[in-house]
Amino acid sequence: RRKNAVSLATSGVIEPADLRVQLDDLDHDQAALQKRLDELTVPEPVAIIQPVLPFELLAQLRERLDEGLSEEQWLQLVGLLVKQITVYSDEELGVPSLRVVVEYNFGQTPPACGDSTRTGRD
Repeated sequence: RRKNAVSLATSGVIEPADLRVQLDDLDHDQAALQKRLDELTVPEPVAIIQPVLPFELLAQLRERLDEGLSEEQWLQLVGLLVKQITVYSDEELGVPSLRVVVEYNFGQTPPACGDSTRTGRD
């Protein structure tokens, strides 16, 4: 619209004073649209801080697990440590496959744990 108004003014169709009015209107409209756009902009997501278990506590927990737990203790432990378990089942070339993804309630993996993938065969 701005180019069109300038073109009309340079060709003599509208007076320079009318051009100024049109350009001012365009600036006003642009500012109003920018304000609406700024209001629609989605803010950055806020990270939810999960409590991080100290590595020493995890080491003690591993030792205790080696000693064995009752079924009730095991369920309580899983309820505290595991955020979500997702099971994916597929069939590829007629062979069923299963993948389990465990999402934990602590942020980083301690060095002693490492990343391990369990296939159910180990």
